[in-house]
Amino acid sequence: MIIESLTVGFFETNCYILGKRETGDAAIIDPGDEEARILKRIEEQGLNPLCIINTHGHVDHIGATRSLAERLKNIKVYIHEADAQMLIGLETDALFFLKDGDSIAAGGLRFKIIHTPGHTPGGISLLINGHLFSGDSLFCGSIGRTDLPGGSTKQLLRGLKEKILTLPGKTIVHPGHGPASTIEDEKLSNPFLS
Repeated sequence: MIIESLTVGFFETNCYILGKRETGDAAIIDPGDEEARILKRIEEQGLNPLCIINTHGHVDHIGATRSLAERLKNIKVYIHEADAQMLIGLETDALFFLKDGDSIAAGGLRFKIIHTPGHTPGGISLLINGHLFSGDSLFCGSIGRTDLPGGSTKQLLRGLKEKILTLPGKTIVHPGHGPASTIEDEKLSNPFLS
């Protein structure tokens, strides 16, 4: 599996491109900005994006979703139903709303949806083959901020402890900002989770 990370935009959001080398099937996670750069990387890898998945609806994670959806015909766009109103202006028949426990199939890629509200009401994490894409729920050594509208520290901590920290320790955490980590490292050293 190909995992490409691009740090995009003013807020230095991690946009991820996942792909299957054998088939070219690909998914884009959190295209926050820099549409041209994302498209160039996809082309360089010879990938065919089948979907865009937004871990939540803040502009630094969805900023290029609309323009990419307009450029990449027949692409599906996913976001949790509780953050759907944040994708205002996206005109596509291929907009799908997620909930906890759903799975997304994008060709040979299969994601499990884990609802991790607290940073936003519709925050999700995506699990695929021992990799967790945590959006702004869990960072290396920290958690997402909860002081913005719709935020809840209690909800975020409950979701992380009940749904994320129960994953195998070797699970690699790919956050919405900053470096990657593992579940094991976060259990041992994240001050918010002790």
